[in-house]
Amino acid sequence: MMTTEDSLNNTLKPITELMVNEQPTSPLAMGAGHLNPNKALDLGLVYDANTEDYVRLLYTLNYTKKELRR
Repeated sequence: MMTTEDSLNNTLKPITELMVNEQPTSPLAMGAGHLNPNKALDLGLVYDANTEDYVRLLYTLNYTKKELRR
């Protein structure tokens, strides 16, 4: 998931197709959008979880030790 991107260009207009009369691009043509390095400084929601936390979660969801060893 790309969280540090923009779907607008540097003039705050939608990213356009240069080859098709500057029509707005489709999400497939645009990909993740323009990279915005400044957004990377503010990560937003971050989970402070480690392996043990995830194992406990899986046990809570009724996974067995045998299933977790696969």
